[in-house]
Amino acid sequence: MPDQQTGGGGDLGTNRFRDSGSSRSVLTGGAVTGSIIVTGDNNAVTKITLPAPETVDMRAELEALRLILKRLETTRASDIEKVLNAAQIESAKLQPDRNKVCEHLTQVLTYASGAAGFGYLVEKLVPPVRSAAAWLGSNWYDILRFVGLSP
Repeated sequence: MPDQQTGGGGDLGTNRFRDSGSSRSVLTGGAVTGSIIVTGDNNAVTKITLPAPETVDMRAELEALRLILKRLETTRASDIEKVLNAAQIESAKLQPDRNKVCEHLTQVLTYASGAAGFGYLVEKLVPPVRSAAAWLGSNWYDILRFVGLSP
């Protein structure tokens, strides 16, 4: 039977995790890094799939990002453009440094996500960001968080 003070089966030494009578609390017994934890009513978790990296035209995906992000009204517009140009130049090389491309892309998405109206563009950003994540590789899947996805 669950402990009334912790909501779980053990004594945590304090009552700071007191069960409030709702089932909305999450108590873990260890690290949950890389896990998906969903609370609430009628939630669904959708697993996303990424395209095969060799099918992605990174230059085209960066251009798609450029066209979408031009809609933002932000004081960082010139910064976004400059960093996108750097990503485009690096991705066009015979042996592109994917780490540099992703650093640029992360910077672009960081600038953009701080702009008013970014939330309205997220749906349009999903396809090019998904493709970019596939091209960049699993070390860089973190960029998916900008559009509300995780691998």
